[in-house]
Amino acid sequence: MKTKSFIAFVIFLAILTIPFWASAASGAMGKGAPRPLGNATGNQYIDIEAMRNHMHTIKDTGADACLKCHTDRADFCDRCHDYAGVEPDIDSLTGK
Repeated sequence: MKTKSFIAFVIFLAILTIPFWASAASGAMGKGAPRPLGNATGNQYIDIEAMRNHMHTIKDTGADACLKCHTDRADFCDRCHDYAGVEPDIDSLTGK
């Protein structure tokens, strides 16, 4: 009976740690969140509420206003969208 309990515990432990091993195998482990974002003046910030609602801000001010300070879309926009696993809703910005 002890052997069956031990085997069941080992199987349970293996299943429980699958996400850890999958993350380690994919190379995603330890990457963490993207570094703080900055603008042309060197200010470093991440305002969580602004991040959650930035599509509304972009719709109100236009993407060109953002790109005046945040000139590198790959570094500024795409990096965070890739990290979050989301696609920007370009259609909502253009009204299509």
